[in-house]
Amino acid sequence: REPPAAAQLERSSLLTAGPPSTTGAEATLAKSIPSAASAAASSSASDSKDTQELQALRQESEQLRASNELLRRAHDVLLRENQQLQAKLERLEHVFDDGN
Repeated sequence: REPPAAAQLERSSLLTAGPPSTTGAEATLAKSIPSAASAAASSSASDSKDTQELQALRQESEQLRASNELLRRAHDVLLRENQQLQAKLERLEHVFDDGN
């Protein structure tokens, strides 16, 4: 068992010595970790952008459905009015033809 002063000195030298030396593979791996984290952050940002775009497209789709329904109803009303006006025109033409 080491005396406390020697243990403290060893801990201190380990802390100030920095990281242990690495092999080429370890260095490559250490360099790839930040780039993997960067890629993950980029992918996350891309996913977030895609999610926002999907939400905007869904909202636009709902607005288009509502507009489509409104236009369909307006078309039905105009079609009925047109039919009524056609019937009225036919009656007036019949009355006019009978009057002459």
